[in-house]
Amino acid sequence: MPAYNGGATIEEALTSLLMQDYSNLEVIINDDGSQDGTFDICSRFAASDRRVRLVRHSQNNGAYANFNDVFHLAGGEYFLWSAQDDRWHPNFISRCVEQLTHNGDAVLCYSRMQPIAPDGTWLGDPLTDLDADDADVVARWRGVLEDWRLSACVYGVMRRHVAARTKLLRVRLAADMMFVAQIALYGRVLQVPEVLHFKRRPVRMSDYRSWRQMLDYVGGTGQRVPRMLRRQVMRELLLAVDASPHSPRIKKRLARTCWQVYFRRGYWHHDLKESLRSLIGPSRYDRVVGNIKRFKQLGAWS
Repeated sequence: MPAYNGGATIEEALTSLLMQDYSNLEVIINDDGSQDGTFDICSRFAASDRRVRLVRHSQNNGAYANFNDVFHLAGGEYFLWSAQDDRWHPNFISRCVEQLTHNGDAVLCYSRMQPIAPDGTWLGDPLTDLDADDADVVARWRGVLEDWRLSACVYGVMRRHVAARTKLLRVRLAADMMFVAQIALYGRVLQVPEVLHFKRRPVRMSDYRSWRQMLDYVGGTGQRVPRMLRRQVMRELLLAVDASPHSPRIKKRLARTCWQVYFRRGYWHHDLKESLRSLIGPSRYDRVVGNIKRFKQLGAWS
């Protein structure tokens, strides 16, 4: 569990994890220089439960560095990233491990995930499932690339030795999607159909962090917001394809799928709009777009 200033929720999250019915469990907490009561709360858990191991950084290194450090501290056959503000049903881990045990070609298993508000009340319906359980690697690859929405996959139970073959979480926007895409190169991603994972998020989607705030959160202050974000993601994924164990023919199909998705899904269009907005400024961009819309309404363009 990567932790940073999570004093308001981390006690509930740790209690939820330690109530899992899966017996062979170690909970590693990596406190990333918290300045609230997080470390004291975690210390109490570590003192009272031998399954809890607590590590502390003297300064904050960013969320993704903390996530990756926790991974490298872990042993065992299976691994799970757990957020400091989430909750889990008591059989979440055991159900996921059961699926991985019975499906040797699967590399990760997650459950349906229910968004909850900061006070714990449910927010809407469970998140849409990711289509990445196909036996064909190209079909899995396409399923991940075509779905950039928030997914529960990155918080699933994974085979640790397979996850170690990826680049884990890079300091990039969409790093969670890139990780899931990379691990899907090595096997199927399964889902337990019940809601066993409850993830906190703001009540209003508009309260989510901006790109600037998100980069500062995951990588520390001073990170540069990239231009052509989706193109950069595709280029990163092409490197993952090149490093995968597949044949040259399959690698060629995977690479072609990257660019097919980029153009056919209109990702290039989003990149172009965001780059133009960054280059000329939001106000000028809005004026240009407004003028184009008015010309269209007047029939100036057919």
